[in-house]
Amino acid sequence: MMRNKNILVRVSEDEKTQLEERAKAAGMSVSDLLRQGALKKNITPKTDAAALRAVAFQLAQIGNNINQIARKCHRDKFDGPAILMTLKSLRETIQKLAEKPDAH
Repeated sequence: MMRNKNILVRVSEDEKTQLEERAKAAGMSVSDLLRQGALKKNITPKTDAAALRAVAFQLAQIGNNINQIARKCHRDKFDGPAILMTLKSLRETIQKLAEKPDAH
């Protein structure tokens, strides 16, 4: 493979030394070390704080709904079918949140 493009990466003196030592210990160049580290490893993306807040808000709303169901069950006559419908709706909401937390 022809490698004819450069990427400038800024590192501290200490980081540079560490990279050179790791590359030497692995028997490869610093370029090979960085390529393998960046291209062959799974990188976990940073968590989107706004998306997490949105999910936390939705979960709090779900918790409120569950508490309302519990209060109604204790206070009024138990309406099984209505409660099951509400619980199914909550389950669908939770599943949607699990699939795409940043979309809510």
